[in-house]
Amino acid sequence: MKDLVVFILMISLIKAIVPPKVGDFPTGVLENLRNQDIGGVYGDEGWMRKIARDKTQNSRNTQSEFNLPVLLGKYSGSTTYFDASNFDELLFGDNPTGSLIDYYDEISYGQFQIDGIVSGWYQSSLNQSQAVGDVRQYVAEIASLADTDLDYGQFDNDGPDNIPNSGDDDGYVDGLAVVYPGCLSGSNNLWAHQSSLGSNNAYITNDQRPNGEYIIVNSYMVCPELDGQPNCDISRICTIGLYAHEFGHIIGLPDLYDRDESNGDSEGLGNWCLMAAANYLGDSGDTPGHMSSWCKIQMGWINPTISNIMDTNVPIAQLATSATAIKIWEDDYRSSRYFLIENRQPIGFDTYLPGNGLMIYHINENRTAGFNSFGPNNDDEDNKLVDLESADGDHDLDNNYNRGDGGDPFPGISGNVNFNNSTNPSSNRNDGFQTGISINNISDSDSLMYADITPMPNTGYVISYDEYGIGFTALSIGTEEQWVGVRFTGLNEGFVTEIDFGLVNEQFWNTDELNWEVHLYDSFDGVYPGNLKDAVSGSSYVGGWHTIQVDSMEILPGQDFFIGIRFPNSGYVMAFDNIGESSGRSYYSSDGGSFSDGLSSYGDCNIRAKVSTETYVEIDDKFSLPTEITLHSNFPNPFNPGTMLSFSIGKTSKVKLDIYDINGRNIRSLVNKDMSQGLHQYYWDASKKSSGVYFVSLMIDGVNKTQKIMLMK
Repeated sequence: MKDLVVFILMISLIKAIVPPKVGDFPTGVLENLRNQDIGGVYGDEGWMRKIARDKTQNSRNTQSEFNLPVLLGKYSGSTTYFDASNFDELLFGDNPTGSLIDYYDEISYGQFQIDGIVSGWYQSSLNQSQAVGDVRQYVAEIASLADTDLDYGQFDNDGPDNIPNSGDDDGYVDGLAVVYPGCLSGSNNLWAHQSSLGSNNAYITNDQRPNGEYIIVNSYMVCPELDGQPNCDISRICTIGLYAHEFGHIIGLPDLYDRDESNGDSEGLGNWCLMAAANYLGDSGDTPGHMSSWCKIQMGWINPTISNIMDTNVPIAQLATSATAIKIWEDDYRSSRYFLIENRQPIGFDTYLPGNGLMIYHINENRTAGFNSFGPNNDDEDNKLVDLESADGDHDLDNNYNRGDGGDPFPGISGNVNFNNSTNPSSNRNDGFQTGISINNISDSDSLMYADITPMPNTGYVISYDEYGIGFTALSIGTEEQWVGVRFTGLNEGFVTEIDFGLVNEQFWNTDELNWEVHLYDSFDGVYPGNLKDAVSGSSYVGGWHTIQVDSMEILPGQDFFIGIRFPNSGYVMAFDNIGESSGRSYYSSDGGSFSDGLSSYGDCNIRAKVSTETYVEIDDKFSLPTEITLHSNFPNPFNPGTMLSFSIGKTSKVKLDIYDINGRNIRSLVNKDMSQGLHQYYWDASKKSSGVYFVSLMIDGVNKTQKIMLMK
């Protein structure tokens, strides 16, 4: 076996950045951040491990849990208007409209406490233009200037004993905030964001850990001194909304607005969530709205009630004062997709919401990678991580008409009291499949609301050991081909019917198109896989989560089986979860014959098995040994972003499988080779194609079959 090489992922997709107060980003802002690879991943890794640990153990300590150093950093030649005492009052003191302490205490129901100190101004050697051109140098310099005034060890508190720098912490400051002169004035100044200094720019402090090493500053956020966009108001200090939003990134939450206009523009969750645009509620953000219940679940502040049986008059208390949300699974395996219900009322920091009533979110957690949250998130309005089902059916958020209005909640100004298969919006899946889920007879808006809820029946389960998704690091063995695999153990009797697998962000590939082969085996002895039951090959253009269907394989409780994935590409790096505890079930290989468990030392490989407990969806024997050519229906259809194409042939034949657009142009050649008899499946990733009708052409020994498919984004 080759040695594993570890890569730290620094992803250049722009994220962890506050949206503009109105409209689009000023010209040049995103380009400047992108050129510096700013905002690659969300959050501090050590702190996110702490959140994961506390969620699992249900043992969150609420006493001054996060201690945030706030440094005022002055540009060379700049003028400032507020001092450390002003910012201390704003963030940690008796701010008239509520401080950062007050905000996080309320939205976490007292489960999360933030405190901190403010120091500065510190005089940077960089002028404004130079700081804008090299944010990391500016932040690192301010951190170094403050080193004699601070003990940075007091800000490293991500270990289980909740004592800073006690020896069980990771040696990194949990998060640093830097205040820069001016406001969100455009590309001529910094823009509020959260990022990391990276391995080349991280600042090594003068403060020692118990082991003699020195505390390091890496994760940071920057926010402006003054209110105003694009014109600065020199009489008004920046409100807490921007600080609350960027601090949300420090603790690991993603942006939930639309950051990508290339596939259509939208507002994401708009003013309904702090991690979208609710940081601007009140007077320019002096009373930011709550996080959505999805965010609070990620933090461990809400443990949602899962709806398993039909029930009437289900009570739903207001989110602002009650840690209440209801979760209704909408995928057969209870794996990644569900509806989430919350009750929003104008009280506390939610006073300035654009409406009130029941909010229904449609969640697809395969739209994000994991705790570092790279991936599309809410960038595609047709397939979001957290999608708001607007009660009035107008889809104003999706169409970029506004950031929320009274028609979004149920009943709202539209008076809509039902949500089911036949309503608009509906409880159908994104591919149009009717779930049978209903949330009907919704009561009038109040602090305690009621609804009749009918969930889907439970028809399957998922086996996953990578509980926190695609992590901060990746691995490579550098061989001509690379295999990764996971040993699974069946929980209940059923049939493996689908497989999810994660790919690292595409910027880490050495090819525009990544080929892969997924192999399903009925057993594994720790080195050698058992009988091969099915294999599916395909290719992808983007990283993140991918789902394929397989010919059903029966499993029994306690049965070990194995899923291996071949990447015929020496430069590919393997994705795995390094946040959660390793299960010891992940393996790698250079040839697919024998496997080593060396990967388990780093974490859990991102492969998940989905098991149906209802129906054996085995491909019929007539497809396995066909007497003629069969081009099967693609699944799903319509689809976004990819679909599985399958065909059967009765003998070894010359096969061509191509995709054509509506104008007859060949846009993708999937197969052009001799193939053996039987069923063959190929996954087409259309994430870089526009919505519309496409045609699949299957040519076998001169015989052609075609099929129309629909891409809907």
